Amino acid sequence: MIETWLYQDIKKTFDRGYTRFVLSDLHGEASYLLSQLPKNWTVLEAHSELDELHAKYLAETEHADTPVVFYTRIPVEKLTFLMEYAMIGGNLPITQFQQYIKKQVHKHTGFNLNLVKEDLLTAAKVSVGKDKTYWMDLSHKGSGEIFDLREMLLPFLHEPESFASSMHATVKKAFLSRVQQHIGQTPMDKPAQTVAQEVTQNLLEGLLLNKPDALLLSVYHRWLDSNSAKSSFLTYLKAYTPSTLANPWNVHPDHPFGQVDLLQLQDVVAHLHDRSKLTKWLPAMQARAKNRYARLMQLDWWEAVVALIQFDAKGIQSISSFADAIKFYKESFVPVDRAMRQLLAEFLSNAPLIKPLQEYYHTLVGELLEKWFYYFEDYGQTQQGLLNRIIDNRQGPIAIIVGDGVTYEIADKINRRVGKDLKTTADHFLADLPSVTDNNMSRLYRSDGSWVAEKAERERYLKAEFPKLSIAFVDLEDINHSLSGHDVVICSYKDIDDMGEKLQQKALKFLDTVIDTVSSKIKELEKIGFPTIHLVTDHGFVLTGLISDSDKIEVKPTGASLKTERFIACAERQTTLPAQLLEVKSSYKEFSYLYFAKNLRSFKTPGKYGYAHGGASLQELVVPHFTFTSPHVVKTLEVVITDKAALKDVVGENFVIRLQAGTGDGGVFSAQRKCKLLIYNNGKEIGASDVISLSVNESASREYSFEKKPELDIILVDATTRAQLDKVVVKKSSIRDLGGLL
Repeated sequence: MIETWLYQDIKKTFDRGYTRFVLSDLHGEASYLLSQLPKNWTVLEAHSELDELHAKYLAETEHADTPVVFYTRIPVEKLTFLMEYAMIGGNLPITQFQQYIKKQVHKHTGFNLNLVKEDLLTAAKVSVGKDKTYWMDLSHKGSGEIFDLREMLLPFLHEPESFASSMHATVKKAFLSRVQQHIGQTPMDKPAQTVAQEVTQNLLEGLLLNKPDALLLSVYHRWLDSNSAKSSFLTYLKAYTPSTLANPWNVHPDHPFGQVDLLQLQDVVAHLHDRSKLTKWLPAMQARAKNRYARLMQLDWWEAVVALIQFDAKGIQSISSFADAIKFYKESFVPVDRAMRQLLAEFLSNAPLIKPLQEYYHTLVGELLEKWFYYFEDYGQTQQGLLNRIIDNRQGPIAIIVGDGVTYEIADKINRRVGKDLKTTADHFLADLPSVTDNNMSRLYRSDGSWVAEKAERERYLKAEFPKLSIAFVDLEDINHSLSGHDVVICSYKDIDDMGEKLQQKALKFLDTVIDTVSSKIKELEKIGFPTIHLVTDHGFVLTGLISDSDKIEVKPTGASLKTERFIACAERQTTLPAQLLEVKSSYKEFSYLYFAKNLRSFKTPGKYGYAHGGASLQELVVPHFTFTSPHVVKTLEVVITDKAALKDVVGENFVIRLQAGTGDGGVFSAQRKCKLLIYNNGKEIGASDVISLSVNESASREYSFEKKPELDIILVDATTRAQLDKVVVKKSSIRDLGGLL
């Protein structure tokens, strides 16, 4: 602020029409303010009689038409060649800069400062760039608050050397001393980087011992919240050597130490069946699960631990029917499946931690499966012809995402990611046995129950079932605006099953990315013209976890057979297999009998284990049919393409797209709309217009060329949301353009 007050004092002279001003700073203590003066003012220094003469010459020749500030350490009354400028124009004698500062502070704030000279001069340097509230605060808090550490510490810790080097030498020394004092050190001459490391050490030690300094805790919170500065914190954290920790449950709840979380989890794992211990630690686990700063450090698996240990298995005993088992699974057990999936993804390589958690999960799911298989005689697949039924019941254009290996739990997570953007109906159907892709995809696509291995053949069958409808088949990741206009779009998505087969349990690390992709594509489908989107799948999968040979079921079927990780198919009924296996008389390929484990254990087969399907568990058979529909939206200004008829048969190489805005409804959102025209050829975007802004009743047009293409799709979209507003197919006429000869 001091630079502003000096500027105002000088400007008074220039405002009166004079263009020369003399600033006499006897001790040179205000020299740093010269750089803060306006760039269109010329500063000429003169500290001797010869300097005065030279400065006067320059002012009257090179700077005759610009404002000039003469800066000198000569008292005004002893000036020679600049005396005339001082007397006629204006001058400011500063014999004691601290007195000038006090006078200005009192004049502009009404406060008197009681600071010693050194503190006052330092405060003036710090005040540059600040407003007068800095001085008002200083008058209340005293010299201890010359530096606002709450604001200055974070940029200092992020880049110590560059932050300190930007300060005047005296300010830098005072600042580093003040920082050292704050952490209880006797100020010493140290490099800025060393001081920053010591401050961070103090901060981290306070978090570890749950005795954080309030100011440093505030800085820490903002540090983790800063996308630009967080990297420097991680560097300090990596170099930090923690003190001995007596009790890992006594750290500050916002701490960044992943190793402490692992120590706590080790305690939990060691006492999974000790409810008194778990109850004691539960509040801390719940707090950590919700902790913002833990999540910012990617320590976001506590929620899964809490869900797993909080699950009350007593509810399983209330299941008294096959329908009850499905209802309980969907409403109560899905969070347990999700928790185990997240924990496997996080700790797959840490067998001492994950194995006890996995065994605990298997105990829980085992109780549920016992009920499920007790009532399994009521099972009957409802998958056959599902796509046919969905299309039959459509009202307007629809999109159907056909996933491969999407469990009900994953569909539920996708729904949560979609959020409130769309309304959701969460339903399910029962997949066929065995729950494998070739079998279950055949059931989805073909209502006649036949088995077809090739995807293209299944698609041809479905299209033939609805000859009057326009049905398009596309990979989900390839959807775009060119699909609008079709009655039905079938979007295939194989990533989950593909990753599972190739990576096994390692695929679990990537499932959240898959969930993000599907949820974003659902929103995109709605925007490009499909108000109803269905999500279905062929089968689910189970989390068998880390397993050894002793965990696997050893069976040796007789006769022609096919043995996989989750089912055995046999040509003949088996009489020597373990009695606890589930037998289902059902045709699959050349086989007539299917056998399944009544738990999550795998049959002993060659190859990898872990990510599996084909069995008869709820996770494999109770699969999602989620329907997403557009909610009621705010009325916006309608914009349409008006010359569609003329665009069906265009003579020549060029054509014009004409747009017309509607009358609006008087609402705030219907007064204006920004649009874009997208140009597609063969399903690929090849061009786009500028942003076209239209108000009520306005029109606009854009001219384009076919660029030697016989047909183009022109799609009008909202420039902000990318929602489709209108579409036209532009076709080039076969009649030659005769250039106006006729």
